[in-house]
Amino acid sequence: LLHRAVHSLCSVVYIVEVLVRALALRGHGFRREAYRNFVDFATAAGIAGLQVWSFLARDYQAVRWLALFRVVRAERVLWRVPGVRRAIKIVLFLFGTFRSAGSALILVFYFYSTVGVQVFGGL
Repeated sequence: LLHRAVHSLCSVVYIVEVLVRALALRGHGFRREAYRNFVDFATAAGIAGLQVWSFLARDYQAVRWLALFRVVRAERVLWRVPGVRRAIKIVLFLFGTFRSAGSALILVFYFYSTVGVQVFGGL
């Protein structure tokens, strides 16, 4: 019961923070960081929906989803650190680069497993 109250309090504080920022940044400041504001508003909407769901359904699974949405909030904080931001950009770039190499490895594994089943299937 206590952890649900703590989750609810964190949710309310976060939703109020997003609403206050939206009122303070309306206009130019809001459009300047449109992606970040969109992520915050989507996260706040998800948290509000899950909070209502957990209250109405008395479902403890919703509390786990609330914790996941709070991890999304940490992405915004980590993006402000230049070293972490650079590392994230490099990892995202490498996903695109190694996609073709990963596809080739999967094809080779598939080929060898198919041949192996045909050759050693009767043993």
